[in-house]
Amino acid sequence: MDAQESKQKIVKISKQAFGLLKSGRLNDALELFKQGYQLDPENNFILVGLGDTIRRLKRFPEAIGYYNQVIIREPYHKFALLGLGDAYRGLKDYKNALAVWLKHLEKNPRDISIITRTADAYRNLRDNNASEVTYIKALEINPDYKFALAGISDLYFKNNNYAKALEYWERLLKNEPGKLNILTMAGNVCRKMKNYEKAEGFYQKALDISPKNPYAIFGIADTYRGLERHAEAAPFWKEMVRLDPHNVNVLTRAGDCFYKLNDMDTAESYYNSAVLVNRDQYAQNGLVNVRMKRQKQA
Repeated sequence: MDAQESKQKIVKISKQAFGLLKSGRLNDALELFKQGYQLDPENNFILVGLGDTIRRLKRFPEAIGYYNQVIIREPYHKFALLGLGDAYRGLKDYKNALAVWLKHLEKNPRDISIITRTADAYRNLRDNNASEVTYIKALEINPDYKFALAGISDLYFKNNNYAKALEYWERLLKNEPGKLNILTMAGNVCRKMKNYEKAEGFYQKALDISPKNPYAIFGIADTYRGLERHAEAAPFWKEMVRLDPHNVNVLTRAGDCFYKLNDMDTAESYYNSAVLVNRDQYAQNGLVNVRMKRQKQA
């Protein structure tokens, strides 16, 4: 086979293999890329294809080797750098992933997806200031970019800046109003800030989408507890106990709810269940309160 025929065959193999890769047929794609590699072990398209396929098979160190073969010869090869960064991310090696993505950004400074990934890497490395600045940079390019909005919200939430986390979650919900996990997280933040009325609204929207969602059920039950609307909380605590019958936190709060409603039998049942789980002291105190209240009512 002469050089021209070999080149044409590699092009054909490469197109077929990338098509298989795109459709998720990873093992078939890998076999074709290996054929191309035997024909030309220095072909960048084949090497990147091998890296991408093997990376998606979660064989990250092997993928890194193929990407580096390209980068040695072509240091700013776009697709090799992108694949290499994602391979390091797969290994949770955020320091090396960050270095690769920053190198890519030298030539592609407005690549918002990679700007956001660098912000994610800074966040995972606990460089909160750099992470915040980088997310804001991404949002200056596209104020509605959902991955940057989600990332900066999570950054603020984990650093107990609940007001800022809520600000960005609300921006995200404007474009994705049915995002269940964001609705429940926004409700949680409002509940932590004791803004119970707003929390109730988020949880109700979540329950409209998924009536059996345990995070929304717990959230709205606990919101009603904060509002001292115990009669409204009661059915949600009952449902939470059904969903998570060995959760001491759920059992004791359910006990408190029915104690407040003067339903001593139900309160006692929930406190007893909590004690059986791990001899919970709070639940034991609840049982004492039930007995004392019964004596006063006698």
